[in-house]
Order: sequence, then structure tokens, then C-alpha cells
Amino acid sequence: MVSIKSTAQTAQLTITLCDLDPGIWRRVLVPHDIALPDLHAVIQIAMGWDDSHMHSFTTKTAIYNTIDENDFLGGAFPGVKKTLDETKYRLCDLLAKPKAKCVYTYDFGDSWEHDIVLEKLIPAEKRLASAEVIAGENACPPDDCGGPPGYCDLVEILLNPKDPEYADRREWLGLKKGEKFDPERYDIAAANKKLRRSKI
Repeated sequence: MVSIKSTAQTAQLTITLCDLDPGIWRRVLVPHDIALPDLHAVIQIAMGWDDSHMHSFTTKTAIYNTIDENDFLGGAFPGVKKTLDETKYRLCDLLAKPKAKCVYTYDFGDSWEHDIVLEKLIPAEKRLASAEVIAGENACPPDDCGGPPGYCDLVEILLNPKDPEYADRREWLGLKKGEKFDPERYDIAAANKKLRRSKI
């Protein structure tokens, strides 16, 4: 549960996974002053990722992540973004006003990029006690499936029992007999239950 520590407003965000059609997206409510590590945790739960890879937040001027900023020369050369320690920043530092945007990247190998847009700010008196998913469509891709191209291939294979890779892919996903992977399924209630149980 994301605890309230101030009178900051509630931020309504849309989080859209890039390069996939039909779109995979979530609309969430979070404290506008939520710390970036906590926002990362909310995104993982809301989307449906396993949180087994590194991540970053990127704006027009900087990259925020948990890597030691002293290991990089970011910002030392023209056109190279500086790398900052995300534990020192909050959502309101990156997205101060409605319509502001940033990119959240998960798994630097598969490069899952998410566009995050601050849709609106809700007055403090209406602020919720925890993060909440209020809308969303389509299932999250499985971790380690190869990015958008790999996921598209996976869905196509799973829709065709005659495909030579069909059995292997089902086994890789851990699907039981009679169980199917539904790319259109998203369970908001389950995501919110997990958010309430989390200790963010």
C-alpha cells in the first residue's frame, strides 16, 4: 500500500506499452509525490510484469535509475543525457503538470518502453490512500519473450495448435492442459488486490 505522507495531489497517469497493436495500457492513480522506486513498483503490478529486470525513467533531459550515476559520463558531453539516482526523485520532479510525459523502460534486453502521461491532477482532499488501477486493456506480455516482435510471434504461435513451436511455447509459459493464454485479458481487481497487499 502506498502511504500518504503529505497533502500532495493525486496524479492520474496513463501508461502505454509502446510498439504493440492492439494497445496494452493502464490508467492509474498515484500520489503526485510518490518516490520513483515506488512508482516503479506500482507500474510493475499494474502492468503485470515480474520485476525481474532493470528499469529506468527517461525525460528530455535525464535518465533516472538505480545504477550508480558515477559509473556514467552522461551529461559530460553535448547531446548525452545525465544519469541520476532515482531514489532521490519523485514523480512530481519528472511530471510537474498535466500533459507532461516521460518514458519508463523495463528490461534493457527486451527493451519494453512505456509512455507515461500525466493526464490530470486531482485535488488533495480527494486523494486516495493507496495506488489504484482504474482502467486498462489487454494482457501484459510474459517477461523474457523477446520484446514486441517476440511477443507478437508468441501470440501468433499460441493461436495455432498446428504450429511446430506450439507445445514448446505452452510449456515455457507453464500452461496446464486446457489452459489458454488470452492476450485480451486484464484483471483490474487482481491488480488492485496486489497493490493493496504490497508494502511500497
